[in-house]
Amino acid sequence: MWRIVIPWLLACVWPAFGAPPALDSASRDYDQQHLKVELTDLQIRSGRIEARTTISLSPLREGGLRLVRLHAVGLSVSSVTLGGQRCSYSQGRPTELHVTLPRSYRRGETLSLVIRYTATPRRGLFFFSPDKDYPERPVQVWSQGEAVDNRRWIPCYDLPDDRLTSELVVTAPRGLQVVSNGRLVSQEGRVWHWRQERPHVSYLITLVVGRFEQIEEKAEGVRVRSLFPRGRAAEARNAFGLTGKMLSFFSKRLGTYPWPHYDQIVVHDFLYGGMENTGATTLNARALHDDRGKLDYSADELVSHELAHQWFGNLVTCRTFAHIWLNEGFATYMSELWRAKHLGREAFLVSRRASLRGVISGSRTSKKFRFKRGKPAGLTGGAAYSRGAAILHALRERMGDARFFRGVRDYLSA
Repeated sequence: MWRIVIPWLLACVWPAFGAPPALDSASRDYDQQHLKVELTDLQIRSGRIEARTTISLSPLREGGLRLVRLHAVGLSVSSVTLGGQRCSYSQGRPTELHVTLPRSYRRGETLSLVIRYTATPRRGLFFFSPDKDYPERPVQVWSQGEAVDNRRWIPCYDLPDDRLTSELVVTAPRGLQVVSNGRLVSQEGRVWHWRQERPHVSYLITLVVGRFEQIEEKAEGVRVRSLFPRGRAAEARNAFGLTGKMLSFFSKRLGTYPWPHYDQIVVHDFLYGGMENTGATTLNARALHDDRGKLDYSADELVSHELAHQWFGNLVTCRTFAHIWLNEGFATYMSELWRAKHLGREAFLVSRRASLRGVISGSRTSKKFRFKRGKPAGLTGGAAYSRGAAILHALRERMGDARFFRGVRDYLSA
């Protein structure tokens, strides 16, 4: 009986006292500094992980920090420790993990929480392996964090107004390659260690595990690497052959490419066309095409768009997703400018005209952008992409190239 009554009483009494506000930019009272995620067991067939995440943070407010609230969805936490001492914790909300510290920490102090947990993510981290119905399906794991799905496999503050460095240490099944952000610190047997040393935001943390071939080039001193399913090198060259020239074009107008190198990884059954994770874009296999397909199709728009995001969205990130046009509008317009460079002004104007028609005659979301909390689908719509690019084009036409790009470089370096 009490198993029924107590939850009912809590449901009635809790609102009366006032539930704490959801964790967001207004209620966040700490600064994340570094996040280390160790995937000690990656069970691809069952879609399950065993992990240990160490999060280093510093209080923001003078009053001190005793309760740390993190975004976490569907994680089965077994322990939280601080300096080897166990901390009490609870699932404060369905989307949050609350950790009580052994004492109050003041502004200027730094603490590192170690969280051990297991998870079987339904979003955020996706698992693939062959079965009797799909024997050709590859063995792969890949993540998709935007907008708020990395919290389904990493406990952290998972909104774009906080930047941190990160690293991923993954014990992968034998014979599989691991790709993540930043530089590869080491690979010893099945253990891969990646570290992103320049701060970025949590939704851009990426993981890809699988078997790939690759082609590699250098542009502006940057290693550009494209990874793709085995046996599809010719199609990959059709898709990615101009990436180095795109990077040079953007670097000359926007400033030095901001990350150690650039990887673009083609994965199985990706949710979208591509995702601009920091220094390591994930792409749908539809980008690959043979010589016959090249007569009617080009992946240049997709490839250049995701590359442009390495400046707009990654180097500089919108504070909230309500301002996502600052990511998508700039990336869309830079992709159009690449089209002008590669195919000429006529092709650029045709693209601009088609884009404007889509904005003018589009759906309600193309006239006013609204972010749907927690739903990546809310990132679509003409207002974020085409209308954002149209505004930038109007500014450039009014200001001229010299002043426009000087202002853009100031924006990126502010």
